[in-house]
Order: sequence, then C-alpha cells, then structure tokens
Amino acid sequence: MDNPIVIASIISALGALAIAIWSYFTNKKTNKSLEEFKSELADKKADKDARREYEFEAKKRLYHEFEPLLFQLVELSDHSIHRIQSLARSAKHGNLTDDNGWLSQFNYYTKSTIYKLLAPLAVFQLMQKRVTLVDLNTDHRIEIYYLLTKQLYLSYTDDFEFARLHHSIDYDPNNIEWEELRTQNPTKYWRQGLPMGLLDKCVDMLLEKDDTGQKYLISYGEFERKIGNISNKEKSDIHLMRDIFFNFHPHSRPVLWRILIAQYQILNTILELKKLDFQEVTDSKLSEILLNFSNEDLKKCNWSQQPATDEIKEPFKVAIDYLGRRFKSPTNTK
Repeated sequence: MDNPIVIASIISALGALAIAIWSYFTNKKTNKSLEEFKSELADKKADKDARREYEFEAKKRLYHEFEPLLFQLVELSDHSIHRIQSLARSAKHGNLTDDNGWLSQFNYYTKSTIYKLLAPLAVFQLMQKRVTLVDLNTDHRIEIYYLLTKQLYLSYTDDFEFARLHHSIDYDPNNIEWEELRTQNPTKYWRQGLPMGLLDKCVDMLLEKDDTGQKYLISYGEFERKIGNISNKEKSDIHLMRDIFFNFHPHSRPVLWRILIAQYQILNTILELKKLDFQEVTDSKLSEILLNFSNEDLKKCNWSQQPATDEIKEPFKVAIDYLGRRFKSPTNTK
C-alpha cells in the first residue's frame, strides 16, 4: 500500500465518490426546492384567481343591489337640497311665521317637506337591508356614498352635539316643563332632533313591501294618501317628524337649522361626486367637497333680508366641524 500510484488512485476515487454523493444530494435538494417553488407559485396563482373570481362576483352582486338605490339617492338628494333652500327662501319672504306660516298647519308644504327630507334617509334604510348581502370594500366609491347617507341619517339624532359646537346654544328640550316652556322659548325648549328609535319609525312611514316582501320607497302621492287621515293633533309616527318642523324658522330653531345645513353639505357632496369619473371618487376629493362651502351656498341658504351675516355663516362652520370629526379630515371654512 506504499505505492504512490495506488494511493493517488484511491484518493482520486474517494474524491470522485464524495463529489458524486455531494452532487446527488445537492441535485435532490435543488429539485425539491424547485418543486416547492413551483407548488408555491401554483398556490399563489390559485389564490389570486380565487380572489379575482370573488371580487368579480362580489362587485356584480354589489352593483345589482346598490346601483338602483344610488340612482334614487341622487334624484332625492337634489329634491332635498331644493327644499332646504326653499325653507331659507320662505323664511326670508316671511312665509314661516308662527300664526299663519306655511309650516303652521299639516298642509301640502309641511307634508312635502317631511317627505323630501326623509326620502334619502329611507334609501339608507334600504341600503342597510342589503349591506349584509354585499361587500362594500370591493368598490370604495359605493362605500363613500353609503357612509355619506349613513351620516345624513344620523345627523337628526345629534341635536345636542350640534347645539354645543362653536357658539353654544342653550338647548334643554328634556326639561320636565318643556311643553309649556317651548312656546315662549322654542330655541331652548323645542326639540329639534329625534332619537334613533323615533327617527326609524318616521322613516319607515315612507316604505312599503311589494308582493315579494321587499321594501321600497313609496311616491309622494302614496305618502300623502297614507297620512291623509292624520289630524293636526293626532299622535302618530309621522307626527314625531311633523312636530320638530311645526312653526319652524331658522332663527327660532337654530339647532335644527344647523342639522339641515350639515345635511345640505352631505347632499351636495353626493351630487358633486356623482358627476366625477369612477377613479376620481377618492377620500381627498370627498374632503375637498364636503368640508367647504361657497358664497353661492350662503346666498341660497340665507334666510335673512340682510347679506350673509355671522348668524348665516355659523351653521355652515358648525356643519363642517361636525362632518370633519366624522370623516377624520381637517376643516376648511371661509
């Protein structure tokens, strides 16, 4: 075994064997990694395909359930805005006096005001019924409309918050003697909002069920016939809404006027966003529209004979503060 040639041959053979063994296990490991990589790619592709299929079906279901409601919402938002402007104009022209004003009786103007201001809220109730059937996260544009309409609904329940914002209003509708006191001091003692349960009842007066059990918004004519036999003094569900507007005037019911101006901002935002292309409906665009008001807005909602005073501007500043808190954006007032 001392022969150098033999020793060299053995060493060479052992080296070749080691290389072969190393190559075998390396190739085996490489092949295993390659197979694992291929399997991982296949899993990712399957997940991506499943996600794409889910989003396609979810969007199709979302559009089927919500697009007809959004069409209704836009139409009704326009009507609500015009009625809020009409209230300001009627007050300016002296048509909202206590004794013989347009809101002193349960007449056409009172009934149509209630209908036009509640109709978008009725659409929100219909949206709520469908929200469990869809995934709003698949379309941020529709999600924004839903959140705006939800805030429109909730605004009626936040009367105490509206009273506190900016220049605080002394507001005490829960006073034990409210019924007597509110005649002398409606600003303080007249209730100018509705708790959620009572609001739900009022809005439900605008809804009926079709033959399949699905709820739908009734027309104004159907609404008027439905409440036609309700007298001025009768306590009905719709009377709850009628009461907060009975003899309403922006000066004597400033809390309710603040609520209506906040609704004006929301309704106007819904209309403006609808004019944009799909990809333009973003959070930043939402804030840009929702949290600003113009001189034209002040003019259309000015209930005074004088040009826009601080009393006219104040509800807009309150509305933007209120909405800025809800939509987590900095306010921008003029």
